[in-house]
Amino acid sequence: GQLRFVAAQPSRVLDTRIALGGWSPLHGSGQTLDVRAVPPEARAVTGTITLVAPLRPGFLKTYPCSAEPPTSSVNALTGDVLANGFTVGVGADGRVCVAAHAATHTLLDVTGWWVP
Repeated sequence: GQLRFVAAQPSRVLDTRIALGGWSPLHGSGQTLDVRAVPPEARAVTGTITLVAPLRPGFLKTYPCSAEPPTSSVNALTGDVLANGFTVGVGADGRVCVAAHAATHTLLDVTGWWVP
C-alpha cells in the first residue's frame, strides 16, 4: 500500500559525542548501532546522517535492521564532517540500524516518517 509522509520537528536521536541515543564515545569500525528513531506505526524514516571526524576514510550505512544494503548513506575522508539525507525502511518497532566502516562520531537526525 501507499505510505503518507508525516513531517516532524527535526530531532536528533543519536549523537555519539554526548551519548545521546545510548552510544559513546565512538561508533566503532564494523559496529552497528540499533536506534529507536520513529513511532512504532512508522514504516520508514527520513532524515540526515552525519559522519563526524572519522579516524580513517570511511562510510555509514542506514537501513532497516533486518537487511544491511551493499550501498553507503554517507562517505567521508579522515577528519572530515559530512552529512547526507536518507530515507530507509524501519523495523516494526520504529528502529533503524546504522553501521560504521571506520571509527567515527555519528549523528542521526529525523525530519519525518512514513505511515500507512
